[in-house]
Amino acid sequence: MSTNTTTDPTPDSTTDEVFVRLPVDRIVPDPENRKAVLDAEFVNSVREHGVLDPVWVKPDPDKDGMYRLIAGERRWRAAVKTEKATIPALVRDISDEEAIEQQIVENLHRRDFRPVEEAMAMFRLIERGKSQKDLARTINRSSKYVGTRLRLLELPAKARKLVDEGEISIDDGIKLLALVDHPEHLDHVIDNNSHNVEWAVKMRQREIEREAEVASLVARCEADGVAVLDDGYSGEYTPLGERLRLDPDDHKAERCHAVLISNSTRPVVVPVCLDKKRHAARGDSKIKAEKAPADEAKAAERAEREARKRANAERWEFMSALLAGRIAKGDALALVLGDYLGQATYDECEAACELLGVEADGDAWDRWLPAFRAYADVSEASALRAAVALACVRAHDRIKRGHAGDDGQRLLAWLAEQGFEPSGEAVDAA
Repeated sequence: MSTNTTTDPTPDSTTDEVFVRLPVDRIVPDPENRKAVLDAEFVNSVREHGVLDPVWVKPDPDKDGMYRLIAGERRWRAAVKTEKATIPALVRDISDEEAIEQQIVENLHRRDFRPVEEAMAMFRLIERGKSQKDLARTINRSSKYVGTRLRLLELPAKARKLVDEGEISIDDGIKLLALVDHPEHLDHVIDNNSHNVEWAVKMRQREIEREAEVASLVARCEADGVAVLDDGYSGEYTPLGERLRLDPDDHKAERCHAVLISNSTRPVVVPVCLDKKRHAARGDSKIKAEKAPADEAKAAERAEREARKRANAERWEFMSALLAGRIAKGDALALVLGDYLGQATYDECEAACELLGVEADGDAWDRWLPAFRAYADVSEASALRAAVALACVRAHDRIKRGHAGDDGQRLLAWLAEQGFEPSGEAVDAA
């Protein structure tokens, strides 16, 4: 059925929709749908030619004689802005759920439809009892597509904004969810590592695991009544064992006994003595430190040398046999990249991190070396990218000093292959 009227539309018995012209002031937008952004070219087109395609509306159940906009908000707003009296409309007698579905389908065709906005529209249907599977079928998307978008809603507002503005990808947004229960670590990644989210998340996860291990070790020691030295402890202490030959179990009852949680990737408890003089011959402790017998020390040193010599010979023989056969590309790449990256200096690491967009925690002068190596350790792809960055840094430095050599020429040729075209001034300067 089709009419051309400004009166209230009345669908016939064979359809649940009717085409009419409605006064623009009798249409209200859906408050939960994103406000359309108008551009001057589109507004001028509506001013000159009017609205050519009808908007979709449904009778407003809360306001008699009014209609709620389903789709076409951009056209309706342009009509309002250009003071059009009426607008072509397709009135549909559908439920709120069906209206939201149609909004999503229409919005999916918009270039400016943002992922989190899409997720919020989907969630409106999920709240009304729609299953993810049925929703995916309705909008002609996979269940994984729907599930991924909905998971974005678990992110804090600052992270959702990065996704919507294209600062980070949807996949990176999902990776951030691993830190959602640790806001301070999540904020650190968002504020400092938007170009290396995967690497930054892995580093934060390692730090979280380390913090949890340290907390567990501290709690266990304190429950046993043992003093725990914090990271900032600056007093004197001596680790038990080789440096102070005392049995840790015997030393536990001493007032000078304490433990230090080692500041390493894998925290361990190191028993220490806060006053080793107490265990000297004239010390007030009944437990005395033992001295390593000279003969015993020499014998241990000889045995260690022999073991090392045998290990070196066995390793050399195995490498020779290995190189005589076929070597997997991935295995070779891992070895060569590891060796190459391990030769990077502190300054080279800092420059490579700058190229990669990698941030280093703290303010220690050598902080860039562990940051660079941590980035390279994330995956084989990260290691390869780190190696390329290091090669670029080294060759770039030689070019700057006027001694390009083979490395510099290779870099310039490679950059040209990647599409780099220096300006005339830059060519002259080079």
